Amino acid sequence: NIARNKKMGPFAGTKEDRRGSGGIQGLNHLLMAERLSTLGLVEKYDRFIVARTDQYYTADLVLSLLDPSYIWVPKGEDYGGICDRFFIAGPEDILTALNTHLSAIQNPEKYLSFKGNIESFIKLRWKEDGILSKVRRFKRNMFSAAVPEDPTRTGKRKPAFEEDGIAIGFKYEKEYKAAMSRRNQTAHVN
Repeated sequence: NIARNKKMGPFAGTKEDRRGSGGIQGLNHLLMAERLSTLGLVEKYDRFIVARTDQYYTADLVLSLLDPSYIWVPKGEDYGGICDRFFIAGPEDILTALNTHLSAIQNPEKYLSFKGNIESFIKLRWKEDGILSKVRRFKRNMFSAAVPEDPTRTGKRKPAFEEDGIAIGFKYEKEYKAAMSRRNQTAHVN
């Protein structure tokens, strides 16, 4: 029922007739944060890579090239904020970065007047939580893949290529082109 409420602040999308999946991704991040804490994993790892499961990687990402004191986000697909599809964070920032939506759940009235998309909400929350200044960028080496059966908000999937007998398509053309321009190259910081 809450998903149908038009006064959902950051979870409503930017247009009245358009619903996005940012709330789903936010819930996944909250659940991940809870599991990392409950299982005591934050202290056991130097880096955490948070990615959507539909990401197709066109090049290696060499972690040794990325300073671990920063939060690493690929360039592009920010839509006025911070892309929610992929980021890398260290143990000191991972829970804060993942708990972006927690404040909106605990204090919904604070964000009911928020106008923007999920990317701009993430940017706002990371700024509020003091981690936005830690964001650094690397050249995009992944895109959101789709097969013909995948549902999308627009219903448009674009065929790209075939791999191992499976037709791989993409959801976002600009993201796809950026990733394919880096195909088989090491992702570089820039």
